[in-house]
Order: sequence, then structure tokens, then C-alpha cells
Amino acid sequence: MDFKTTRIAASHLVLGLSALFCAPALAESNVLFIFDASGSMKKAMPSGESRMDAAKKAMGGALATMPADVRLGLLLYGHRRAKDCTDIELVSPIGADDGKAIGARINALTAKGETPIAESLKQGMRSYAALKGQDNRMILVTDGIEECGGNVCAAAQEVRDAGFDLKVDVVGFTLSPEQRALIQCVPDVTGGQYYDAQNMAGLSTALQKAVEPPDNNILAAKNGGRLLSAPNDEWQKLNDGDDKRATTYNGAGVWSFKDGKPATFDTFEVLIPAADQYNLKDFELLVGDEGPLGSFRSIGQFSAQNMKMMKTPYQPFKFEPVTARYLKVVLNTDQGGGYIAAHEFRVQGTVDAAAEGRPAATAPAGIDLLAPANGGQLLAAPFDSWNTLTNGKADRATSRAGDGIWSFKDGKPATFDTFEVLIPGTESYNLKDFELLVGDEGPLGSFRSIGQFSTQNVKMMPDGWQRFSFAPVTGRYLKIGFRTDHGGGYIAAYDVRLFGILDEAAAATAKAAAPTGVDLLSPANGGQLLLAPSDSWATLTNGKPDRATSRAGDGVWMFKDGKPATFDTFAVLIPENEQYNLKDFELLAGDEGALGSFRSIGQFTTQNMKVMPDAWQRFSFAPVTARYLKVGFRSDHGGGYIAAYDLRLFGTLDAAATGVAQVPAPQGINLLAQANGGALLGGPDESWALLNDGKEDGRMSTRAGGEGIWAFKDEKPATFDSFEMLIHGADQYNLKDFELLAAVDSPAGPFLSLGQFTAQNARAMPAGYQRFSFAPATARYFKVVMKSDQGGGYIAAHEFRLFGQPAP
Repeated sequence: MDFKTTRIAASHLVLGLSALFCAPALAESNVLFIFDASGSMKKAMPSGESRMDAAKKAMGGALATMPADVRLGLLLYGHRRAKDCTDIELVSPIGADDGKAIGARINALTAKGETPIAESLKQGMRSYAALKGQDNRMILVTDGIEECGGNVCAAAQEVRDAGFDLKVDVVGFTLSPEQRALIQCVPDVTGGQYYDAQNMAGLSTALQKAVEPPDNNILAAKNGGRLLSAPNDEWQKLNDGDDKRATTYNGAGVWSFKDGKPATFDTFEVLIPAADQYNLKDFELLVGDEGPLGSFRSIGQFSAQNMKMMKTPYQPFKFEPVTARYLKVVLNTDQGGGYIAAHEFRVQGTVDAAAEGRPAATAPAGIDLLAPANGGQLLAAPFDSWNTLTNGKADRATSRAGDGIWSFKDGKPATFDTFEVLIPGTESYNLKDFELLVGDEGPLGSFRSIGQFSTQNVKMMPDGWQRFSFAPVTGRYLKIGFRTDHGGGYIAAYDVRLFGILDEAAAATAKAAAPTGVDLLSPANGGQLLLAPSDSWATLTNGKPDRATSRAGDGVWMFKDGKPATFDTFAVLIPENEQYNLKDFELLAGDEGALGSFRSIGQFTTQNMKVMPDAWQRFSFAPVTARYLKVGFRSDHGGGYIAAYDLRLFGTLDAAATGVAQVPAPQGINLLAQANGGALLGGPDESWALLNDGKEDGRMSTRAGGEGIWAFKDEKPATFDSFEMLIHGADQYNLKDFELLAAVDSPAGPFLSLGQFTAQNARAMPAGYQRFSFAPATARYFKVVMKSDQGGGYIAAHEFRLFGQPAP
């Protein structure tokens, strides 16, 4: 701590604020002046006065400003005899005289002798034998260089090696650059300063600087203090020695001391130049030894006063002495303005110069394997914006939690042990928790975890990169799983890097071959959707990335002309990560029509990401031959319904095979239609009349077991063999199981069963009617018994049709 702080503390005690602003006690300060009274000091200055007279005036001014609690001493050489290199005298031992008395001794001098600098340093050093551990300095004021054969550099080394914690400052008066070079080793070796003075004004300025108390602000950048991490670059203003205003929000900054060495300190100072609602109020100080991302222990919590202290604008905060390598300052609140505007921080203490410093972080070995310039390639990711994560620019990619997968150059394996994340400043959206995984089987293959990691929501100075190391891993693919942000609600990431060495001698991964054949589902190739939960399924094969929303359900496609095809590859378009994306699905093949039996090809699962560059996820299986494909959507990725885009099935059509004959239109007329004389004779309620009114938007609801009886025109007999039911789309209330019956004599029966049937919970393309055929029957009355729904709890039906011919 410096002399000024001691006086500040005394003033604060007088003001009755000792509990808040009491500075720590300091080690005693001792200064021995070595003054040159050699013959060269007689030389005249351009002003006409001698160098000696100029030096006397400058020394008087400097001594007048010395703090009273600094113990002074004076050693002279060349003041008594000419041409005598032994003319060295300690005229005032340290602490014997005050500044005024020493000034009087200097004023009485006459320049006479030689310049034995080396020996003067050695004799002056002896005055400090009993003062080890205190604030010890010698200030040599000379207008010349060594004239008595001494080795000033060797003498300076003796001063250092003596272990008296002694620094030597040199005030070179009218020395040429060549002369300065011969004596510069003295301050360099002992840790002092060289002050150049070429004239009277320069000498006064140099002496004033030389007698200023040592700067014990170990946080200052000029004294080796270094900001290691902070919310933003503004924090660098807080220890740069300039009083400029740094605006910030609450957050923490971590500093190290000179060369990463430990320091002992007991006072933290905050510059408050004037009352301001944005001034820092509450803050906490913590210390640690494990690095900026390691653990810290609290020194205490403090509050600044929103005022300027008149003696000095720095408000000091005292605590028990602590020793540590790192200081963390946590800014908690301002004085009510809404953000914090801080100025300068100081820490008064001593760096342990003899301790080992922290070695500088070494650059990671190898190259950035993810960089496109080094062959890194993004294979799959939640969004296209993930491409910006390895473009070498600090552009912001917004994302949700999800995984991105990279390959290395030419798909070759690499060995790596260091991953870096760019965090350019504190932000609630910054990536927090993430996982790294490695694999060898491709982007949709299996991966093994390297580990889970967490970023700190700060900027690591100077460049913002946070490094994560792990045991060396070898693989062809890296998966990065973003898990959480720092509380903002989504993740905003910038750049990522992976350092390692590519195995150039290894075989490259062969590029996936394009699927053979044509897309059998495409309408352009004759593919036809026959049955689906809703009309929107028709968009799944239209070649456009339009979104079809659906619940779980099945769609059935026929290939060109109903001919068989052989196929082995199915592709699903996933354009980006979304919770509604199709996840689990099943593929089935059949030959008996949309309502016939199907055999399973397999069950599959998509990855909730975009596979670069075109977003198609491909699923292969043993070749299958069939006339129809059923695609069963089973689940989404957690959104609650399925949003699908496009589907493709690659294979070869058997053009020589016989196609499926087109289903002929039913013969006759719709006997149930009111327009054709059909009439509802009985049913559970009037809503059953909606089932044959010819309007497809009407919806009848009933319970299981409900029956409806219709008569044909004028209750005349008719012959019929086809029943159709309108199902607009998949719905849990749709009619599932039902029975058809016919009667000749009376609406009361007796009725003979035509058969029991089951509807598919899907829309038959394109009109929506599902047809059920049976042996031709002739009757006057027709009954429909509804037995079950598709799981909703009641039955909802729309339009019925019965095709046949009225009796002549």
C-alpha cells in the first residue's frame, strides 16, 4: 500500500468513518539518497546556473513533498576531496534526519571529487541490513558514470542478491544515451526505475517521480494485473489506470496478479468520482488459486457510498490479509439507475516475487479439425445456422437444444483432446451445458460420450474462447449436443473448435452412393396415394418441402398402374430440428390392395436434425418386392402431433408385370340417397337422416349398437352388392366395426346378415369413400348396425351409399 493511502485512512478516521474506510497498516518505508557531489557538478547549465545549484533546488522541492512517515537517509560522494575515489560518506543514516535537515546538508555541499558509483551502492546497501521486508529504496542522483573502476552492474547484482528487498532508482542528470546505457543495469537488475533529466525542469520532474511512494496497486495493468474473465470488454477499463467510465450489468470479473504469482493484500479500492444513480453499490470479493474457472472463497460483501470522498475519490474497503493468485469481483447492484457504471478498481498489496508464476496456457496441439479450411464438414444439425459455428466468424447462431455432427477431412479418423467454445460476453442465451460424443459409423450411427461440460457465462480474456480438455479420443465423427442455455430460453452459440491431428494415412470414408432406381411414390413416376389419415398426406410425395400435419396413422401408396416393384431405400425429409418432426415409423409391403393384408419391412427412427446438405435421411433394408407400400407414422419428437414433409421410396418398377385392374365404379344408383327415393325408416335419433342426405359435411354421432333401417324408393325391392362409407380422415370417433343386413317382408324383419365389416381409420383417396362388397342381395329394406368406433368412446359417421338397381 502507498503513502497516500495511509494519509487517506487517517483523514477518514477523523471523519468518523473508520469502520468503513480504514486502510491497513503498512510496512515502514525507507529511502536513502545517494547524491553526486563530483567535480562535474560544477558545470554550467544553459540557464547559466551550475548543475549543483540546479540539483540543490530540485532536491529541496522533492524533499518538501516527501510524506512525513517515510524514513530518509543521505549518502554523498565526491563532496570532500578532489581525485579521491574513497570519498564516500553516510552523512545521515536512515531515520536520523527529516527532509528539511537533509535538504540543508545538500545545500551546504560543494562539488569537488570523483564518481565512485559502484562502491557507493555497496556502502549504501549496508544501511538496509536490519530493514529486510520493509519498503526499501535507494535513489541515486548523478550527472556522470563510474569513474573509479567499479563495476556498477556487478554492484547492482550484489544489492539484489543481498535479499534486503531493496530497489535502486537512478536519476540521470544530463547523461547522454551512451552514458545511460552504462548505468541502466542498476534499476533493471534491482527492480527500480530510471528517470532521465536533461535540464533543471526535467530534473525537478524526475526527482518528483522518484520520490513518489511506490505503486502498490497490484491490480493495475501496468503492475502486471490482468483481467482473465468478465461479462464484457468494458471491464478492461477497471484496472487500466484511466478513470474512464465502464458501463456494465451485474456480473463477475476475475483478475490475476503479475506473472500469475500469488499476492497478499488487505484493501480493495473503488473510484467514485461523484454521486450518480449508476454508481456501484453492493459487491462481493472472492479469492482463489485454481484459475478463473476454479473455486473461489469469499472475502466478504461490501457496499460503496454514493458520494465523492473529498480527500480522495477512492473508497477503500479493508479486510483481513489474504493470500491468493486470483481475485474475483462480483458486482451486484447499482445505486438505483438500472445498470452499473464503474470507474477504476485498486488492490493494495504485495506480489510474492519469489513464488512460481502460473505458466502461460499453451496453444492446443494440432489443427482445428472442424474448420472447413481444414476439411471439417457439418453433416447433420438442427438448423442451417449451425454452419456458422465453424466459419471462423463470431456470428451468432440461434438454436434450441439439439445435436450437430461433423466429419473430418475426407471422412478420415482424427485424434483430439481439446474443444473450445467462443463466449464473447455474458448473455442469458449463451450455451451452458453441452455434451461431446465420438463415432465411426456415420451421422446416423452410434456414438459414445466423451463427456458433459459446462461453460461459464463470462468472456475469457482476451479472445473469448473457453477451453475444455479431455483424454485423447480417436474417431471419424464428432457429435456436439447442445443441452441448455444460461436462462434465456434458447441457445445462442457463436464458434466452436476441435483441436487434434488428422490421420492422413488412414483410408477415407467412401461417399454414400445415390440410391438406385426411381422414386416409386412420386406421382410423376406413377405413384398414387390410396389411403391416408387426411388429404394433407398427398403433399408427402408432391416433390415440395411443404408441411403435412398429422397424428399417428397409416398411409398406403400404389406403384405405377398397380404393378409390383422391388425397392430397398426409403427417405424422409427433415428440414430442421422441430419437436413435431416424425420420429418413429414403420414400413409395410402388400399385394392385396389398400385394405388388404401387409407384412412389416421394419421399424425405423429419424434423428431430429437436418442432414446436410439436402436434409434427406435415408433408411435401407433388404430388397422387397410388392405392389403397395404402407407407411405407418407412430410418434413425433415430443410436440404432440406429427409434422412431416416429403417421403421417397427408391426402387425399380417391374414394367413387364401385369398391373392391378382399376376398380370399376359400382353398378347402378345410390339406393339410399334421398334424391333417389331412399328413406330412413328408423334409427336412434333424427341425426341418422344425415347419413343419406347427399351432403358430405353432415356428421351423425351415436353409441355403439345403434341401428338404422332404410327403405328404397316406394319401399320397392332392389338388388345391390356394394356399400360405401365416407371417412373424411383419421379420427378416433370414426366408425370401425359394423354389420349390414337386408329384409324383404317388413321393416321389422326378419333381416338376413350380408356380412360384418371393418373400416380403416383413414381417408380413401381421392374422394374419401371406403367400399365394401358382398354377394348380390335383393330386398326392400336395408339395416346398418354400428358396433364400434376407433377408440374415441362414441361413433361419428358421415355419409352412406348403397349401390344397386331398383326392381323393375
